[in-house]
Amino acid sequence: MEKLEKDVILSVIDPSLTADVEPWSFDQCVGEAVIVPAGCPYQNRKNKSCVNAVLNFLSYEHVAESIKRVDELNQLPQSVKTKANKIEVKKMAIHKVSEAMKEIRERTSSDSKAASRL
Repeated sequence: MEKLEKDVILSVIDPSLTADVEPWSFDQCVGEAVIVPAGCPYQNRKNKSCVNAVLNFLSYEHVAESIKRVDELNQLPQSVKTKANKIEVKKMAIHKVSEAMKEIRERTSSDSKAASRL
């Protein structure tokens, strides 16, 4: 990948978050995939119709901080495009809690069934 020097607009939310971020631009050709490591900021611009598959991951250690960031974004004026809650942190957290509760119920009910057979 060749680094291209272009004008890049950095975060309007908190410039200190992007203090050491070095912007890169590259063209992605047909059949190529781009993998962005977890935690790395990124932007993409689609020049042609394409499929964009993104897997957002939220570790339980970072739920509180992520919710705090979403709440900060919600304080921005409606005209700011970054206001959208694209990863829906609160929904992700609720879904995972629901999954955990289901797993606990299944395991405890199977344990009690096994104990009653003895």
